[in-house]
Amino acid sequence: MDNIKLRNEIDDKYKWDLSKLENILNDNAFEKINNLTDKLLELKGKITLNSDNLFNALELNVNINRQLINIYVYSQMKYHEDTSDDKGQEQKNKIEKFYSETSEKIAFFDSELLSVDYDKILEFIKENDKLKKYSFYLENMFRYKLHTLSEKEEKILKALSPVLESSEEVFSYLTDTDMEFDKIKDSDGKRKPFSEAEYRKYIESKDRRVRSDAFKLLFNEYKKYKNTIASTYINNVRKTNILSRIRGYNSSLEQSLFNDNVDVEVYKNLISAVHDHLPKFYEYMNLKKELLDIDDIHLYDNYVSTIEVPETNYSFEKCKDIVMDALKIMGDEYLDVAKKAFVENWIDVYPNKYKRSGAYSFGTYDSNPNILLNYTNKLDDVNTTIHELGHSVHSYFSNKNQDYIYSNYPIILAEIASTVNEMILADYLLKNSKDENEKKYIINMILDKFKSTIFRQTMFAEFELIVHEKDENNETLTEKVLSNTYYELNKKYFGSDVVIDDLIRYEWERIPHFYSDYYVYKYATGMSVAIAISNDIINGKDYALDNYIKFLSSGSKDYPLEILKECGYDLSKKDIIENALSTFDNMVDKFKKLVETK
Repeated sequence: MDNIKLRNEIDDKYKWDLSKLENILNDNAFEKINNLTDKLLELKGKITLNSDNLFNALELNVNINRQLINIYVYSQMKYHEDTSDDKGQEQKNKIEKFYSETSEKIAFFDSELLSVDYDKILEFIKENDKLKKYSFYLENMFRYKLHTLSEKEEKILKALSPVLESSEEVFSYLTDTDMEFDKIKDSDGKRKPFSEAEYRKYIESKDRRVRSDAFKLLFNEYKKYKNTIASTYINNVRKTNILSRIRGYNSSLEQSLFNDNVDVEVYKNLISAVHDHLPKFYEYMNLKKELLDIDDIHLYDNYVSTIEVPETNYSFEKCKDIVMDALKIMGDEYLDVAKKAFVENWIDVYPNKYKRSGAYSFGTYDSNPNILLNYTNKLDDVNTTIHELGHSVHSYFSNKNQDYIYSNYPIILAEIASTVNEMILADYLLKNSKDENEKKYIINMILDKFKSTIFRQTMFAEFELIVHEKDENNETLTEKVLSNTYYELNKKYFGSDVVIDDLIRYEWERIPHFYSDYYVYKYATGMSVAIAISNDIINGKDYALDNYIKFLSSGSKDYPLEILKECGYDLSKKDIIENALSTFDNMVDKFKKLVETK
């Protein structure tokens, strides 16, 4: 936007309040952290000498990390306000360097603690009541003991870590910096710059020629680098599999799920359940073809909206009213926290020149769970606002009800609260909208979220599993193996009625999450649980709200699946995924009836 405002031109009431973290930084934060670090270093070699030493070392280690995160998060958010500000960049770099140096100084803590038998730790807990709050924290730490090597071996692996993790860095440099794309002709016939970042805009174009050109431009460029990126990714797969064997895991999948204490069957159940519901997804794709009024549907037609976007101007004040009204169904306890976001300036609302793009919820145990938006008065912005508010309310309840060590919920749980809010908003809008086109748009928006979050991410998850298992079974991985595997998966997931363009075989090359092994399945399982929770709340199921508040308040006090099970949602069974996919099936039928109504 050419007329985008500078930061100082935006009213302060639309800016977040970072004063809590700013005060922490200004209150001699570096000196205080250094003092805590020195005290922990004095205990080096003596951490497990007795229960008091163990308690003191744990307290010091936790407090150091807590204070480091406070100043780190502040520097990131301050920088994101205006990325052109030299002072903000300098402060961010200084704090990142301090964070890294301090973390290196205290890196001995985990290995020293894990060098003793867990039975000794249990004895310390029995004799020292102060250690009881650390019981689960220590239990979770010692789960890794079986997979922890000797101190010498761990030092070697740590020294090699920059090399072992270099695949992602090479991928990033190649795709973010070195790739150069030809210009694209927009719908007006004007030649415009094209890049990976611009791809989304053009692949969503109403002009089919533009969509096709964008698809070909992007993937023909990736095709040029297919062997280089294949080599990079294959090395990452081999690294993951080698480390899993060295550490004594049965597979790289088991190793990756170990952190959340999740059984491999949960991963495989997701893939199996999605396979069972693919016929309904094929039906949805055929419906898209009819709505687009095209003879055949290609993969480059997958992202264009089939329903016109409602033109209503959703001011932020209107957004606030809609969000608060929609969330009334969540009960007063939830609603009171949601209100705080608007009255206590948790939210940085509007875009300004050089502000970070996108949206997120970010904060610490000692601050508000702030929200960054780039609000432009569209219905999608209302959805983004309630999505990020879900994260922030989750953080608020978790911080309020858990000690610091158990306040930070894991990624596998993180997207649940945000997606619950999206489903609550969609239900509210559908019930209150008098505009038939808006209703169609909302349902289509939800169906597209299913497509991108459950079906697409599960396809990614299956690709990762196949590729890693091939390497574990000593099958040779090549670019052709990777590309053919990905191509065949697209045929399976989109069905025979969609034209599977040959260039799609190179799409796997552009997925950065593939360098964070077995990560993407969490999006699909998270949405599935969110569907179950939101359906229970909307339908007024007994104890649904109480169980949801309990979930939001649980942080990481237990293993993720145990927290969900305690709140009535057993992800170890296939039912959660099946029920979510049944919701998709029903929404496809509902959408079909709505668009066929004249």
